[in-house]
Amino acid sequence: MNVVDRKRVIDVLNSLEVIESNGGDQAYLLVENSEKNRGLLNNVGITNEIINKYGDKETFCILSLGIREGFCDLYFDGKLIYFDESIVIESNDKSLIIFKLGDEHFLGLYDNGGVVFEEKITDTLLSQIKKVIN
Repeated sequence: MNVVDRKRVIDVLNSLEVIESNGGDQAYLLVENSEKNRGLLNNVGITNEIINKYGDKETFCILSLGIREGFCDLYFDGKLIYFDESIVIESNDKSLIIFKLGDEHFLGLYDNGGVVFEEKITDTLLSQIKKVIN
């Protein structure tokens, strides 16, 4: 799936009203399994067959759908996102991810329970990093 298509899917997933959520090891974001929500997803190429894999007749999980179907990379700052670019460093049970979202860069540290640390990389720090590696 190309970047434009991923962006369209992520935009729709993020527009749906979350009616129940949980973080940590058992993270989920449930939305109503309604004709309206299905229609919005169908319009960006997500079939009912795919939707059905992530829920029941009342709700479905947009976090599972987004990640397992490859539309998003992370749940960050209240939204499902995909990376324009990323670097992942894994060590034991933690992952360090440096990623670009639009014109901004972020640093995140994650463990099996979710977010440990997330921070936007300032333009000043980004300039210093570029000077060191160039």
